[in-house]
Amino acid sequence: MNAFWLLCATLCLGVFFISSVAGILLANASAWTTWHFRSQIQLLGFPGLLFAIRAFPLAFGAALTLGFALPSFLLLEPKRSVEAPEPYLILFAGLGLAGIIVIAARYVRLVARSRKTIKQWLGSAQLLSTSCPIPVYQIQSPDSLIAVAGILRPKVFVGRAALASVTPEELNATIAHELAHVRSLDNFKQLLLKITRLPDFFASLSRLEAAWSAATEVVADANALREGISPIELSSAIVKVGRLKTFANDGLSVAACHLIPPDGGSSALAMRIQRLSDALEIHPESAARETSACWAVVLLIGAVAYLLVLPAALPVVHRWMEWFVQ
Repeated sequence: MNAFWLLCATLCLGVFFISSVAGILLANASAWTTWHFRSQIQLLGFPGLLFAIRAFPLAFGAALTLGFALPSFLLLEPKRSVEAPEPYLILFAGLGLAGIIVIAARYVRLVARSRKTIKQWLGSAQLLSTSCPIPVYQIQSPDSLIAVAGILRPKVFVGRAALASVTPEELNATIAHELAHVRSLDNFKQLLLKITRLPDFFASLSRLEAAWSAATEVVADANALREGISPIELSSAIVKVGRLKTFANDGLSVAACHLIPPDGGSSALAMRIQRLSDALEIHPESAARETSACWAVVLLIGAVAYLLVLPAALPVVHRWMEWFVQ
């Protein structure tokens, strides 16, 4: 690797580290503000907002690095550059590389555990005959499980005891709930949050992640109702399966969305039941707009703004990077 590409890699890793740290501080401040001005009940209708705040540090670091620092260096830096990075820049680059390695290691470990767990579940599985567009399996253990696992090829798993405790209508309600998770890409989002989890020192962000998990369940309930599911059938299934809650540890090692989350508290479950019982659930139309059209518009506006700003921003970014190196 010649000096040009070595300097490029060092600068990009350094920018990634600094911008990610800045993103963590901004996201933690936003989470703290959110908790002090909104109650958890009020936040249950906005899983997209909670996810955006929690995922902001990685997105901010990646956007500044790949969207500005890298193209600025490649387009404006002389190919015969012989500038040597300062020790502090090498330190920042090393920390940035270490962060990427940690994320990659967590990803590999979580994917391996997920595949192992799903393989174990499938070992004793029996395919159920349903109208669900994805496979639904009955499994022997964990016998109280109802969950959807997988991202590219999702599957619904129903434990033996859980299946025996619900009526066919209630089973259809739980399957509709899990399908709502699939349509919202909640397993992918959960995977992203797990591999980028921060130390408990950032308490506000940790609470935000738990709130996001609870909010996805509430919105999945609402979206199931949107498909014509009876709130009585769904709430009855939640209560029945909740009474069976004896999850094995492997239920926590797989990226999956559970009807009754293994790490969920009784208060979150009570809120779901209350919303279903009182017909005060989030309007499904609102949830659908948030997860589709609203975010599509935001992404489109962001892409257009980036293309408009890029020509003027690249020289400024390059000057900052020159100052950073020197």
